[in-house]
Amino acid sequence: MLLSITKSRALKYQDKAARYLTLSFFYGYFCNIHMENEPSRRSGKYEIFSRFLELLQMYHKQERQIMFYAGKLCMTPKYLSRIIKDVTGHSALEYIEDYVITEAKSLLASTNMSIQEISYELSFPSQSVFGKYFKRVTRMSPKEYRNSFMNNLP
Repeated sequence: MLLSITKSRALKYQDKAARYLTLSFFYGYFCNIHMENEPSRRSGKYEIFSRFLELLQMYHKQERQIMFYAGKLCMTPKYLSRIIKDVTGHSALEYIEDYVITEAKSLLASTNMSIQEISYELSFPSQSVFGKYFKRVTRMSPKEYRNSFMNNLP
């Protein structure tokens, strides 16, 4: 679909269509990861995990610290981390990083925004800080990711 959208000359808003298609792919992928980790019955821990994900969706552009989310949930960061780990097998920090990186990858792959603009969109203090964060998590720079994504399009 993405290829046909990008090659189509008839679409008036093909950039926006490609962007939203890519965003929906990444969000769907992220949702599937969470669904695989969903326990069969809802427990108190799962409810906390669910509320954590809701907060993460609302604040991921501004807040990347476990302390912030723990405060919103009225618990200590250590307790929140233990609950998330018990429910999913992954740490709270991994979920925060995955969410932010998923958004960044989506913007890199589906927009013409500069890396500077993307770092601003995701509330990083500078392009350099964003680049270091992205590279630490993905093992490649934002520019390398964008180039590899573009090179892998059919």
